[in-house]
Amino acid sequence: MVRRATGEAMGLMVACPSERLPRWAHDCIEIGPMIEWATAAGHLADSIFGHSIIFFDPLIGRSEFAEVVKVGNSAAFTRGLIRYHRIGYLTDVERRDDDGTDFLGYVEVPELRRVDGDRELLTWTRDFGSEGVIGTIADIIRMEQGALDPGAGSVGADLVAALRGFHDDDALRRTQLGSDPEAVRRVVRSAVERAFGDSPSERLLRDALVRTYLDADGGHACARQELHMSRSSFYRHLQRARQRLIDASA
Repeated sequence: MVRRATGEAMGLMVACPSERLPRWAHDCIEIGPMIEWATAAGHLADSIFGHSIIFFDPLIGRSEFAEVVKVGNSAAFTRGLIRYHRIGYLTDVERRDDDGTDFLGYVEVPELRRVDGDRELLTWTRDFGSEGVIGTIADIIRMEQGALDPGAGSVGADLVAALRGFHDDDALRRTQLGSDPEAVRRVVRSAVERAFGDSPSERLLRDALVRTYLDADGGHACARQELHMSRSSFYRHLQRARQRLIDASA
């Protein structure tokens, strides 16, 4: 369950690891066919199944959708729901731009398309290899963080922290850029504008920061898709952009 800061429920995400499948799982049209497929493939014990992403607010925006998915996935990791699993499965009625499946390399299993009343259910899967889901996510985090060394207490360190917490008032107050979140946002936007030139390559670096961090409807998956980059290329590009911001603030 994902809630707003006020306690209001926003959405519910259901995931079942293979070792904790509920009794009804095999008879459920959403999860049952995934279990049968994984069993036939011989990797049921290494699998985790996601399904039933339910939003209580039908008018939820794109940025809020991405935030719900992010918080829900984070909870799954921190509570130990995802552990050694190597194979991920996800069933939903559509593939959403911000659900992370495209970014993580999930591919559809056409054989598992099925109809439930007026719904067509689709299933995607990804083999995360010997490192499993957790190892893959850890690699992504390392790429996203990069090898930046702006120096503790430097303006560059605060700018990067403010980038990553751009839409979080409390995170912005924890930087040394000011106590007013809106004022800090203006400082960050100004620093981003000054750090890059007008050439196409410079604009591409700037766009990576703006679409990943500053725009409310952006995010990593959205920016990578719009910049037409592979996952590894995108993170190297994003690292260069952050380093340029740090260097320009020195």
